[in-house]
Amino acid sequence: LIPACRHGDRWVTAFELFLQLTQRGLPADPMVFTSLISVCQRSAQWEQALDVLEWMEMAGVEANVRMYSAVINSCGHAGQLQQALDVLDQAREKGVNPNVIMYTALIHACKVANDVPAALGLFKEMEREGVAPNRITYNVLLAACDSSGKVLEAFEIFEDLKEQGVRPSMRTYNSLMGACVNAGQWSRAFEVYGTMQLRGVTVGLNTFNCLMKACEASKDLKRAISVMVEMRMAGVTPGVEAYNGLLACCRASGEVNKALEVYKGMQRLAVPGDTRTFNLVLEMLTGQKRHVEALEVMKVMQDAGVAADEDTLFSIKLLAPAFPASPANPLPS
Repeated sequence: LIPACRHGDRWVTAFELFLQLTQRGLPADPMVFTSLISVCQRSAQWEQALDVLEWMEMAGVEANVRMYSAVINSCGHAGQLQQALDVLDQAREKGVNPNVIMYTALIHACKVANDVPAALGLFKEMEREGVAPNRITYNVLLAACDSSGKVLEAFEIFEDLKEQGVRPSMRTYNSLMGACVNAGQWSRAFEVYGTMQLRGVTVGLNTFNCLMKACEASKDLKRAISVMVEMRMAGVTPGVEAYNGLLACCRASGEVNKALEVYKGMQRLAVPGDTRTFNLVLEMLTGQKRHVEALEVMKVMQDAGVAADEDTLFSIKLLAPAFPASPANPLPS
């Protein structure tokens, strides 16, 4: 029954079943503890996972590398890097040598904690210990470099990946592009995309969203339009993130009418806008004192139930003097 609790976030039920087991004096075997840790991992209950390790020790049941890896994963997903590293030390004290799964889980914990130096340190430790990284390890490490803009380190890892005979995936390239974008090397991101095309690597929504971020950061409207065209040619349906990037490029170029075309295109294609979508359009319209159009956009935003933020309220302040209070006026008083 305990393994079945892994589905549906039923970790409380799993622990109740375990308690019933112990109250009846039935011995808990390694399989029971493994199931409990798995439930904790899937339910993001890192503190409970640590408790299970303690109970195992009290019961004289030795944890294996798989169990330690699952506990490290639980800690890592919760951003508890130090706890994850403590579990590594505990495993070593018990004579359990970390394998690629455990190291990958630790590197992921570093990524969540935004500690790239620690992730790189663990990667070098793997090499010293003779533990060969796999594609998942490389992808997690590259994702850490992506979020922090560590582009030099990202390309070094990418070269190491190729030297080890590991085939890069779409996710590998996406992280490499992301590192370029976050480091302000926008043209280099497009070079990586070109390499993907040359090597026949499948591209997806995240690939194009990354390219659109490069366009937005470099305020390149022409290239942003090209990305949208390529996205459709590749059979990828643009989402709100891509449209927001295009709208931001329109704003940077002062192309308000083009932005309205994009916004209306989203409505025709039933692409739901988010708070940023409406804020971008409102900012451009209020900046040109096109108050009637701005009011219409505000009404659509309100009817769609999209939450307002500080930028929305600023646009409302600019609009309010142009419209007296009335039942037809969607502006909040």
